Amino acid sequence: MLQPTSEESKLRELAAKGVHQAAARVLPHYISPPGRVVELGAGAGAFSHRLRMLGYVVTGSDVEATQFNAAGVPFVCCDLDAEWPEALRRSSPDALCAVEVIEHLRHPWKFFEQCHSMLRSGGILLLSTPNISSKWSRAYFLAKGVPLGFGRRNMLAIGHINPLTSDEIDHIASSTGFELLRRIPVGRFLPPECADVRDRLRHFVFSCFVALLRPVMHNLEDGYCYVMAYRRI
Repeated sequence: MLQPTSEESKLRELAAKGVHQAAARVLPHYISPPGRVVELGAGAGAFSHRLRMLGYVVTGSDVEATQFNAAGVPFVCCDLDAEWPEALRRSSPDALCAVEVIEHLRHPWKFFEQCHSMLRSGGILLLSTPNISSKWSRAYFLAKGVPLGFGRRNMLAIGHINPLTSDEIDHIASSTGFELLRRIPVGRFLPPECADVRDRLRHFVFSCFVALLRPVMHNLEDGYCYVMAYRRI
């Protein structure tokens, strides 16, 4: 398993636990270092830094640069819901990475179209997103009427506005010129490390509820999130 360096440990991973590690294990199967990678929606830069330590030539990108802290990684400002800047298009990447990003976007179709126009034939698009078909999300939807991670608090606090199933993402991808190479369920629904006793009790009760419903759930792909690799056709 990849271990974060001391520098990486200072960067906040804006993703569920285990997603960055899984995504970093998948990418070398299709693009080897020192391939050129652009991270879209890079946040603080933890994943960009991880890829740089693996030997990739990395460029980070997000809507603003204020929280990006990956030393030695060039950065380009980009609103993924708008037209992407020429500085990104000229980078000629071998791969694009968007870890926990697409659920924040208003226009996922446009996102895939712009990824297609930016990548060469055979280029790789690596994504991750919450698995809204997981056993936890199905149980939460039964209780609350919305997928897990997409309630009002999640919309306002972290910008989760677009719950997409894996079938929906595959349909958008194939319709815009990509083929699915691999999809991996990753992680579990766990209480945050800073959770108090009350929150941990709620999590325990919810876990019991999920266990009761599990026998009637079918076609499950366990994992709180998905990591998906697509190839541009």
